Amino acid sequence: MLDRHPFIHYLCIVSVLIFAAWLRWPHSEIDHRAVYMDNDSLYQLQRIHDTLVNYPKVPTQDAKLHHPNGYQLHWPGLYPWLMASYVKLGFDAVDDSLAGIARKTGYLPIVWGLLACLFWMRASAQFLSSKETSIAIGLLIGCMPYTIAVSRYGILDHHGFVDLALSIMAYGCVCKRRWIQSIGLVMGLALTPEFPYYALILLAIWAWYQSYLSLGSKVGDWLPFALVMLVWTLNQVVQQGPWVWWDLYRLSLTHAALFAACSFAANLSRTIDWRKRMLPSLMFFGLTLLTVCLLVLWSNGQAAILVERLSQTGRMSIAEETSVLRWPLWNMPIWIWIYIPIAFIAAFNCVRALLRRATMDFVTSGLVLVTYIVALREIRHFAVLQGALISTGICLLIIGMRRIEHPIHITLKRSLALGLLCLALTAAYIGNRQYQRVRQSDYANWNPLVTEIPAWLAKNTSSHHAVMAPWDIGHQIRVLADRSVSLDPFNFPDPIDVIIEDVYLAKDEDELLQALERYQCKWLVAANPTSSIAAVLDPADTRWSNWFAGGTASNPVLRPQALENPMVRLWIAPSWLPQSLRLRTVAEKTVAIKFVGQPGTVSCPLYRIYEQVPGALVRVIDAKESFKLETIALSGGHEVICQPLIQSDDQNTWKVIYPAPYKGQGIQFPNAYRLWNESQEFEVVISEEDVVLGRLVEIRLSDLKPGKDQVPD
Repeated sequence: MLDRHPFIHYLCIVSVLIFAAWLRWPHSEIDHRAVYMDNDSLYQLQRIHDTLVNYPKVPTQDAKLHHPNGYQLHWPGLYPWLMASYVKLGFDAVDDSLAGIARKTGYLPIVWGLLACLFWMRASAQFLSSKETSIAIGLLIGCMPYTIAVSRYGILDHHGFVDLALSIMAYGCVCKRRWIQSIGLVMGLALTPEFPYYALILLAIWAWYQSYLSLGSKVGDWLPFALVMLVWTLNQVVQQGPWVWWDLYRLSLTHAALFAACSFAANLSRTIDWRKRMLPSLMFFGLTLLTVCLLVLWSNGQAAILVERLSQTGRMSIAEETSVLRWPLWNMPIWIWIYIPIAFIAAFNCVRALLRRATMDFVTSGLVLVTYIVALREIRHFAVLQGALISTGICLLIIGMRRIEHPIHITLKRSLALGLLCLALTAAYIGNRQYQRVRQSDYANWNPLVTEIPAWLAKNTSSHHAVMAPWDIGHQIRVLADRSVSLDPFNFPDPIDVIIEDVYLAKDEDELLQALERYQCKWLVAANPTSSIAAVLDPADTRWSNWFAGGTASNPVLRPQALENPMVRLWIAPSWLPQSLRLRTVAEKTVAIKFVGQPGTVSCPLYRIYEQVPGALVRVIDAKESFKLETIALSGGHEVICQPLIQSDDQNTWKVIYPAPYKGQGIQFPNAYRLWNESQEFEVVISEEDVVLGRLVEIRLSDLKPGKDQVPD
């Protein structure tokens, strides 16, 4: 019908895009704060700010990450350079604050998400010669939760360009316009760090197809290599610092050599007359490409790094790097079930096409199968490849249905197509509802962590001191508080596993303090440490069964024995207890939790901030009998007695890590210390300077003021 009514077709396209834009538009405070909640987006915001300060150069070294060593960024420099250039456009003064940049760039992800949706619709309409199907594909892409997640308001994550680049390449391939394919390839290479690997896999399949059928030209086979060299050169020009020549994680000559290997294999394959023998041709091309790639990686020392990365040996477990598939299968979200049958159909079609020597069917099904394998392997790939999964999957199903010619089967085919569309739309609707609920829950839990902690650190700490905090809020502290952090979400090329093990698997407070000193961190943020512990703790370790009672690997349930871990104690234990000789609570927040079937609520810590201080050494020098030193601490709405630790065998010498009187966030000492025994009682004031500078405070009883009883009934 749409073929006969172009106006209705364009009206449908516009309606789909408007609906998709509405789903990505900010509707609440949650959406407006999206850039602060998403780690990659927040750090891209920082990179844009740094680029504006150093324009036209893009800094590639951040001394405030991976403290004290700093971090060499592996993300391409062209993305922040382009975004900074966009921010500088206009006649008004450039607002280079984080909030100003976020306001001006927040709507751009919606634009590239809609463009990707449009290109996928155009590519599928051209490939299937069916405008109705392309509208259905656009509707699904527009409302699937993962496509929204990477292209909604404020998400400045570079991963959104993976979908757009692939859609442009697919459209150029279907339209047989090599220059359009080149635009998509250049965009992906320039703006996303993972795209070279997507592109290399897809182009390898396409290069074999071209060489097997003697399509294209030998010179054209080398075009991808030339484009990689072009993007690499531009990236080095805009970035500060020395050029990156050989690197696996940063666009370099390593990637150019891998693309050259693909071109070499295609050219070599062209010289042989295969006489329609697909399998020998495929094996020759694959072995040639694999051999050259291994030689390249081995010669520049990147092979071992790649093997470790793919096998994930010795690396901590991160949720976004885990497989989408779950066991048992019914634990998976409903929309994932749509893709699993299509992956099996693609695999079956590949085998059948190979046996029948159907070259085009083999290439089409192979591209679909490779896309699905990559997407299902890790959640982050699954998110950014949603447009490709939906488009290629539906195209594969439609092509299969068109082979059915029997009249009865045609009716069944149409009913099946309608049923699949309804199922997909239902899954998308349910997925969106679940996505909204999860986002609301994440916002409620994350909001204090990503707003209150950085705000407190920015106000109460010095930029000269680093912070040890959970790795998943490292970017928030680095960007929003402008403080150095030892743990942050960048886990490669320089892994943070060793740091997490030193801190979160420390045997006692002394070992923990040694780790803080080794990484030169004065401040420690203790939030729920279970996911960090589980990320680096081997499940075969006896501590796993002793500390965890169940749950998931990313969020296990703690047993009481977990209090053996000092980080768990620092998080759970009341802040008025002296956790060690040198760590004191300076800020905390608790939340009230209600358990099902039990009356009342239980106070649970959300976070605690500790300061590492030398502590004052308080000594009574003229006492002839033993005294006690204590004061009242107000914590969580309760009054408790705080008693400093006694030093050595001297009963009249104490290590004091809290001043008194003292008023902090979440913990207060309203009165001075009480020095007393059964016959005498005195007030002792300990200042903040005494604690921070580690002074020796010598007390003469004759100089003290008599005090009142502070001990509660």
